[in-house]
Amino acid sequence: MNKKQTVIITTLSLVIFALVLLLSQRVWTRVDLTKYKSWTISPVSKKIASELEDELRITYFVTEKLKELYGFPGEISDLIEEYVNFSHGKISFMSRDPAKAGLEQQLAEIGIPYQEFQVVEKDQASFSNVYTGILIEYQGRQEVLPFVFRLDTLEYEITNRIRALVRDSEKALGILVADTQNSFNGDNQYSGLSQYLTRAGYKVRNINPGDEIPDTLSSLFVISGAESLDEWALYRIDRYIQTGGKVLFAAKSVSVSTNGAFLAEKINDNGLLAMLSSYGVNVEYSLALDASSLSMLAPNPTGQSGLRAVMRYPFFIRVIPEDVNIDHPVTSTFNSLDLYWPNTLNINVPEGIESATLFTTTDSGWEQKDEFVIDPQMSFQWAQDKEKTQGKKILGVSLSGQFNSFFKDKQKPVREGADEILPDMPEKASPSRIIVVGNADFLIGNYDFIFNSFSQAQPNLNFAVLSADWLCNDDDIISIRSRAPSTGALDRILDETERAAAFGFVRFLNTILVPILVLGIATALHLRRKKAQAE
Repeated sequence: MNKKQTVIITTLSLVIFALVLLLSQRVWTRVDLTKYKSWTISPVSKKIASELEDELRITYFVTEKLKELYGFPGEISDLIEEYVNFSHGKISFMSRDPAKAGLEQQLAEIGIPYQEFQVVEKDQASFSNVYTGILIEYQGRQEVLPFVFRLDTLEYEITNRIRALVRDSEKALGILVADTQNSFNGDNQYSGLSQYLTRAGYKVRNINPGDEIPDTLSSLFVISGAESLDEWALYRIDRYIQTGGKVLFAAKSVSVSTNGAFLAEKINDNGLLAMLSSYGVNVEYSLALDASSLSMLAPNPTGQSGLRAVMRYPFFIRVIPEDVNIDHPVTSTFNSLDLYWPNTLNINVPEGIESATLFTTTDSGWEQKDEFVIDPQMSFQWAQDKEKTQGKKILGVSLSGQFNSFFKDKQKPVREGADEILPDMPEKASPSRIIVVGNADFLIGNYDFIFNSFSQAQPNLNFAVLSADWLCNDDDIISIRSRAPSTGALDRILDETERAAAFGFVRFLNTILVPILVLGIATALHLRRKKAQAE
């Protein structure tokens, strides 16, 4: 080969290499082996670019130090880059350090403030003010994610915001708290719920019992209210459903008190439970118990601090994936749900209404119906009705269709001394969706009231967001709500003997078998090397 041929071949090789690099930006593939495809954007997100008429800009504002010390900024950038790769030039992406660009004031104005974050550097932990937020801009409108540091729900949040910008729509969700012990105003126990829904892209509004419920609400959460909602307030809710409004009812039929003594008694229904029954779901006057339950620190009977035993409390039910409807969008990627003194449900839907059971107890569930004994110090009475009531108990239900008005053929309620007159019901009901959960406490984000139980707020709040999405007819976007790879839990093994054996095996595997295996491999490699040297 002469010099001229060498130059030609080298030049052609470089040109081909450059063309391959350019082509790889448009034609490429990847393999994601995780169960829920946690590292690949979904078809819903890939198609979002087809709705874009103009360029959509995504800017990731991140402090440079975070990129140097942690891996999550790179993972976030990689995820956004996937949107760019599938957008055919319709989505652009930029990453900027606000401090270097002098953008701190502008970011504060648009809703991306700095956050105090623990930074570990050279074995020293300190708190620094950092940025890790996302700005999405389209046709003069914008959406922000003020603080992102996890990948598990990020695709959901980005796609949700892009869809809202493209369709120029606002998802407003009302929360009506009718609990006599809690409220939504001020220092309330539902702040975690509000924050979680806001992060998911919902504009959360407080609806006071009896207030007008705007038709513009995408959905409504009604929490408790069997004993406190009067006919005026129920009429408002019923009319909202008749106009096509979608509602999640977190209802209870048994009131529980833990002040001093642990007491439970049936609630005197003021109309809410009767209204739910007319829609097709009976909230039974019973407490559900289950072997799949949370552990808690048993209260000291003397009231003094000191050593307390860890015990299972079957009134605090942990719903596990085996007992959910995996074919329903709300529970298709279900991990767990914690319920506190839940009531059992019974489905009896009118003609034309579709129903689906969302989740139940295990086969080891049972009920207390007449005499409620919930005191942790009286565990010997918990199973008094177990033999005659044992079996799966329905705890969550979904309904869809055109619901008959609870106030059909009834006079409109009036309020004494009030000049306001309630509007008429529509002549024909619009299609609606309803979710009923036989528990009013599971949406509380502050779990201090659950006296040291080993509960987690995130799965419950995640269920609330999935429910809101289904109620708003966003069935497709539910599938990308959870990107986190699922993991097993030994605590899900209900039998005490089997669980102890599983813990023992894991302990033996990690502390004995794995080290022996590593030493064995190292020894074999050493002997093999010595033998090779001897030869």
